Amino acid sequence: MESKAFVLWFDEIGISDVPSVGGKNASLGEMYRELSQKGVKVPYGFAITAHAYRHFLEKAGIRGEIEETLKGLDTGAVANLRERGRKIRTAIVDAELPKELEDAIVGSYKKLCERYGEDTGAAPQRRIYLLPALQVSRRPISISTGRLPFSLHARGASPPFSPTGPYHTGLTRDSTT
Repeated sequence: MESKAFVLWFDEIGISDVPSVGGKNASLGEMYRELSQKGVKVPYGFAITAHAYRHFLEKAGIRGEIEETLKGLDTGAVANLRERGRKIRTAIVDAELPKELEDAIVGSYKKLCERYGEDTGAAPQRRIYLLPALQVSRRPISISTGRLPFSLHARGASPPFSPTGPYHTGLTRDSTT
């Protein structure tokens, strides 16, 4: 059963959670849960769930716009596909992140900072990796990660992590040390 949480920590997820957190996140969770206890240094982090993404689309009021944009899509018409993709990305980036979702993400980021001994005053500065994972519906979408925008070394609790991809993973840069 898919989680209704916005954020799940790596010690809460495993390979069976692909529908909730995507393959990369589920694999990271599985590795963290299974290998950390054996002394293998696996970075700790959290996944922003597919439920959070769908919540974002609904609250931002852009789900219908995206569905309308995708109607009649011919994946062979590359120029049209590119234009539709641009329109959808723009709608997502321009939409406001719901407060409850922002609170969950920023709160998780601050907990991650605390875990590694960083003061979480007004502006924590722990660098994290944000990794996109695509799964818009209940079935995974296969795509080359190299073709997706992602952010390495994002820093701070102000959203540079706007949802340019359906959901992301927060990993600490130096959490394996």
